[in-house]
Amino acid sequence: MSAAFDTLRLARRVAATVVALGLGSTAPAGAATAQAAASVSVPAACYVYWPEQGSQPIPIAIRGLVPGAAVDVGLRIDGHTVSGLPSLTVDASGAIDTQLNTWTSGLADGPSRATPAWVVVSDPLTGAQLAEVPLHVANVGLDDDAARKASGTKRRWIISGLQRLGGGATYYAFYFKHGKVIGRQRIGMTTDACGYLRTMMPAVPFKQNGTFEFRVQASPAYHGDRAWIGGTAHQGKA
Repeated sequence: MSAAFDTLRLARRVAATVVALGLGSTAPAGAATAQAAASVSVPAACYVYWPEQGSQPIPIAIRGLVPGAAVDVGLRIDGHTVSGLPSLTVDASGAIDTQLNTWTSGLADGPSRATPAWVVVSDPLTGAQLAEVPLHVANVGLDDDAARKASGTKRRWIISGLQRLGGGATYYAFYFKHGKVIGRQRIGMTTDACGYLRTMMPAVPFKQNGTFEFRVQASPAYHGDRAWIGGTAHQGKA
């Protein structure tokens, strides 16, 4: 017998973008003297865009600016600002508290991966960069090794982002037949801030032949109201 996955298709539109951010930054060299103490920070490590629930905002705290001045805040990827807030006014204490939506274009339907990005604070008049904080943009995705192998042979699983949509840090695959859960497999624990996991596990964890829908969640028990990603697995003769 052989066990294999179809080319994975998301069983549900649970494409999401996960943003993994550093917790703080300082002004880069060369910023204007009056803005030399400028800094930008965020309170958490990851933020998610999920089309079914909308964009999870990224809270941004900027400090050390000139009161009354204007600044631009943007999310930059590959040297291009893909999302931004123009001409925000600095308050009397030299601070701005705002939020920026997560960017998703071009990532939602791609393979599991992360892309470096930065939240950037700049002067709208001169274009000078005042402060930045590094981050990563990653999709919620699931990839597998599509080559056919013998039943029970371990296969490559690559999962990203799902942890940020709810549940714990351990991924489980739940197998369905006629709409009912007939088996479960622990895929592994992610230690990555954005929930990235790459591991080797069987495509199907039991000996029953057939075609099975599977769904991956970050929970040891299946919950129909939680986010999941999945596809179809075959066991038996091709």
